[in-house]
Amino acid sequence: MLAEIIPPEEGKPGLDVTGKVIDVAKPKNAVLKTGKGVQRSPDGLKIFAGVNGMPELDQSSKINVHQVLTINGDVGMQTGHIFFDGIVHVKGEVCPGFQVKAEKLETSAIMNAEVNTTGDVLVSGGIVGAKIKANGVVKSKYMKAAQITTKNDVQVEKEIVDSNINVGGKCLCERGKIVASQITAAQGVRAAEIGSDYSASCHIMVGVSSKVQKQLKRLKNTLEHCKRDEQADVKAEISRIKARELSGVADATADIVAAKGIIGAEIQTRGKVVAGYLKNVVIESLGHVVVQKEIMKSKVQSGGEINVQNGKILISNLVALGNITALEVGTEVSGPSKLSFGVNEAVKERLASFNKSLEDKQKDLEQSKPLLESYHQKFKTFETDAQDISWIKQYTKKLSGPMRRKLDSLDQVPPQNRMLKIKEYMVSMDSKMKASDYTKEFRNLQHIQEYMEKYFGRHEKMRTQITNLETKVKDLGTEIKTLQSDIRALSSTAITNPGASIRINGRIYSRTDLQSANAAMLLTQDFGPCKITEDASKIVIQKTGATPPQTPSKATSPKTDTTKKPESQKKDVKKVTVYGRVVASVGGMAASGVPNVSVAMKGWREEKQVHTDNNGDFVIPLLKPGKYTLTIQSKNRPVLVQKLKLKDQKKWTWAS
Repeated sequence: MLAEIIPPEEGKPGLDVTGKVIDVAKPKNAVLKTGKGVQRSPDGLKIFAGVNGMPELDQSSKINVHQVLTINGDVGMQTGHIFFDGIVHVKGEVCPGFQVKAEKLETSAIMNAEVNTTGDVLVSGGIVGAKIKANGVVKSKYMKAAQITTKNDVQVEKEIVDSNINVGGKCLCERGKIVASQITAAQGVRAAEIGSDYSASCHIMVGVSSKVQKQLKRLKNTLEHCKRDEQADVKAEISRIKARELSGVADATADIVAAKGIIGAEIQTRGKVVAGYLKNVVIESLGHVVVQKEIMKSKVQSGGEINVQNGKILISNLVALGNITALEVGTEVSGPSKLSFGVNEAVKERLASFNKSLEDKQKDLEQSKPLLESYHQKFKTFETDAQDISWIKQYTKKLSGPMRRKLDSLDQVPPQNRMLKIKEYMVSMDSKMKASDYTKEFRNLQHIQEYMEKYFGRHEKMRTQITNLETKVKDLGTEIKTLQSDIRALSSTAITNPGASIRINGRIYSRTDLQSANAAMLLTQDFGPCKITEDASKIVIQKTGATPPQTPSKATSPKTDTTKKPESQKKDVKKVTVYGRVVASVGGMAASGVPNVSVAMKGWREEKQVHTDNNGDFVIPLLKPGKYTLTIQSKNRPVLVQKLKLKDQKKWTWAS
């Protein structure tokens, strides 16, 4: 016996502190669900095993008993493919080229094999080059070059590399990395780190239903095999589906969390993004974006807030519907950044694109309908004219009696079937025509056959044109309805947020572009000159130790001192900062930064020396313009010398 239901007993009424009777609710009967390999007792209260095997309570709370197949070695040449309606336990590994189909699979490794299960796939080692399709959890120590599709979660201990993962649950690699992989997950992605400086970028899409995942997969397969002139339409369809899925309200289950950071990735999610840092990242999120350290060289669009409260924003383009908070923006030598808040640029762009596409398709449909009607009319006229077969008389009068009588008798056939009957007769006469000893008859029959070929060739061509145009009109109607639905969905997404604000708790440097949509802008601490867009209605600028000015009605920028300085006062000499990286390649591998290398700049005016950091980067700040010698010296490598001329017209100079 596996389980037993104990019938409930009715409780007795009680009393509260005032003596009032408290009624007891009637008890409910317990319910046990049964699956494979089990049997119920006649009264339905007891459940017994129907087969020998392993009992299991699955995720839908069903009691099952699975038959178990144990393989002491590998799935390989000795065993062949494994197809088993139960649990397969492999003590070795599934070897390359072999297949396993079962309810559940437990093994030590899967190498370039194909696995299909209705339950879990549990691997104590790694999955390499395998194709796995499952309904349950797929779990392993690491994955490399794998294709995983499951309705449940993927759980990996160490790393996911160069893999394509499509899950209906979560993709979890909480203590490891996700590198150079494509991941589509319905309920979130968690990893210690996503991406790498020296690998291909990761593509991650979160919050997409399994139905849409299949649709996107089908379109991607079509894109790989379609003609070049058809690729633009397929790409547009993929973009439209993604846009529709990334509209509406944020999904709390579709979060992306990378505790250490995200490098070189493209991310689209209906939830929020939480990371230690962002570098070379493109993010489109319906939820908040929360970063602990810094955002560098990234493009981020958020339907919520962007919060870098304890870190910096460097050389990045940030757009948020909500607030933007950061410690600092830029440095003295960094490139420009652009911060837009209180506006959802992605939705605005897509709405404009969808409306333009809708207009084009409606115009195309208006032109196609009259053209289809004219084609139908021409085809009808053509078939009516073909019912007159008097032309055949000039060829039949010189034929022998049976042939002439057969063709002349076609006058008795209904008009709409005459041409088909002539064609059938000519096909039946084809072998006789070639074997005929009568040259004249053969020539006359040949004339009839040529006429028939021309007629049916033109008939087929017109029929094909009409069919293609009918398909086009039908497809245009479907596409217009879909676009209208997508526009309604996007229109429900907020485009502006007048209540949004920006707060920079530390310093904001020059070359920063701030834009808002009638929202409040609060800048605390000192800052350099900034470009402030004129459509901001409320801007509060507060310098350290200064009393904040009254809120102006229009955008204002920091006032500059127009007082004329004495001519005798010397101008400040512009200084130059040198920023560079020392890289090296060993054994034909990709070049990487070399740490702790001595870098010196020596000129007749001054001399400075620094060391490279862990990434091989170095910064030599504030040198006077002039001629310098750059010397790079490290252990076990020859000394490199390069001459540089630093000019005051440039803000910075790159040294390589």
